[in-house]
Amino acid sequence: MTTPLALARIGLGHRTELRLGTDGFATVTSAGVRTSGSADVEVGLKVRLLDQSRAGIDMALIPMASLPTGSQAFSSNAIDPTVKVTFARSVPAGFDLTGNVNVAGISDGHGRFVQNAVSILVGHDLIWGLGGFLESYRFSELDRGGTPATTIDWGVSHSVGLGMQADIEAGRGVSAAAPDWFVGFGFAIKRRRP
Repeated sequence: MTTPLALARIGLGHRTELRLGTDGFATVTSAGVRTSGSADVEVGLKVRLLDQSRAGIDMALIPMASLPTGSQAFSSNAIDPTVKVTFARSVPAGFDLTGNVNVAGISDGHGRFVQNAVSILVGHDLIWGLGGFLESYRFSELDRGGTPATTIDWGVSHSVGLGMQADIEAGRGVSAAAPDWFVGFGFAIKRRRP
């Protein structure tokens, strides 16, 4: 379990924002042993490349780095770079389709290895101001030399005031390398210009 999944987004211009994020406090149980601690902090930029109104799709580039600020059990103890390409598009019947393609350099005790990931998410407005989503994502490997890890998760989100959103999610691994079950709680803040 990880909480809170915090993301601060600070606008630096019409097409660029600074992003500060963390998975907060994490707890993992494996083979009957429970481990808890803080996660690393991520710093990045989001640069909008395409707009759906003009190009038919929203697309952005997010270069970022994970900084070794977390507890020993949840930190790589190195600066790990990631490049994300994100896309989003509104589709018929009020659905939204979003996704990411990521390439990351992950550090471990043997140096650094490349981890690829792809995700796809379908969202739709629900009742009482809630938004629901269903997502699947796949990592090429979670650890060096591992097998692909595929997960399905679902959840709801709710806007809290201007530029803020809270969400809760649960998911299950559908491949042997993925976690069996997980839950998460998040809160995102977008600072708006005065």
